[in-house]
Amino acid sequence: MACHDCNRPYGHENGFPDLIVPFWAWKRISPNGDESGLLCPSCICKRLYDAGITCEGAFMSGPVRSVSPELMHTMRGLENIELAIAGRDNARAGIRGLSPSTEESHEPMDA
Repeated sequence: MACHDCNRPYGHENGFPDLIVPFWAWKRISPNGDESGLLCPSCICKRLYDAGITCEGAFMSGPVRSVSPELMHTMRGLENIELAIAGRDNARAGIRGLSPSTEESHEPMDA
């Protein structure tokens, strides 16, 4: 089994964990035009974007545990405080404060 769009092999060990979206959204982006088919998380997101759909979703397998955007923002903000206390300038982390901002950078965090 593989992703209909990019042919990535199914399985979290292949970088293809289960990303679940609401059924109404899935029906609109399904590769077979009904409720069947298989898409990897990247291709699900691409099809949702192309269709102008914003919806809830959750990873049901793989190494990433789904949390709310608010919790993720708070966790990243606290991480930046901890890094600052440790003396690291984490200017590229993407989170600038403890409250959400519309002007945040979306660059990847330094390794």
